[in-house]
Amino acid sequence: MAGGVPALRSIAAAAEPGVGGLGALAAAVFYVVANSVPMLGVTVVGREASTTVLGGALHLWQSGQEMVALLVLFTAVVAPAMQIVLTLAIVLGARRQPAPDGPGRCCAITGPRSPGA
Repeated sequence: MAGGVPALRSIAAAAEPGVGGLGALAAAVFYVVANSVPMLGVTVVGREASTTVLGGALHLWQSGQEMVALLVLFTAVVAPAMQIVLTLAIVLGARRQPAPDGPGRCCAITGPRSPGA
């Protein structure tokens, strides 16, 4: 994986200092807020109910729609969390001298990105 490290260094060098890390930290903060604030609301016959995305997935599971519940859970909770964690690993790893091989593997998982994207 040593061939991937120079490419990782060039990506880190081209980015503005601290931008990637701040973006990933902001994403983590918004992720926590988005998954803790009730976002799903239903009004039926004058009764209101609201829940979080996790609560909606749990309700779907309990009502027998396991596949839909898993899709909601993966696309709204698991995949964004993995993306944030991998982005933080890449940014923090690329800032170390010498850059370790681990962030290069994370780049292979998340795919190529242009600096500042």
